[in-house]
Amino acid sequence: MVDLTVQFAFDSATILDESKPLLERLARALNSAQLSNLRFVIEGHTDGVGNKPYNDQLSARRAQSVVDFLAAAGVSPARLRSQGKGFSELLYPQDPRAAGNRRVRIKVGV
Repeated sequence: MVDLTVQFAFDSATILDESKPLLERLARALNSAQLSNLRFVIEGHTDGVGNKPYNDQLSARRAQSVVDFLAAAGVSPARLRSQGKGFSELLYPQDPRAAGNRRVRIKVGV
């Protein structure tokens, strides 16, 4: 599993331009011979600010944005599944506001 810091517009699922090269490299890796037969779950995570229902929905939209980006970059959408986790799995639970909690996690899926 890999945690990526993908930048989004504030309160939005729009991927910022500075994160696109990272996602382009990810797409190339997912299409490499070593990974081309695997499926992946793209998890969206938020920080601990705000209410649970809103963060659950925002994280799901952000995960789907990454799936859409990867599909547009040539990764078969059949190999990708998005899932929003909200703030249920903070990377830094001792600091719920930490920017590192706002991330996308890529996991090998089934």
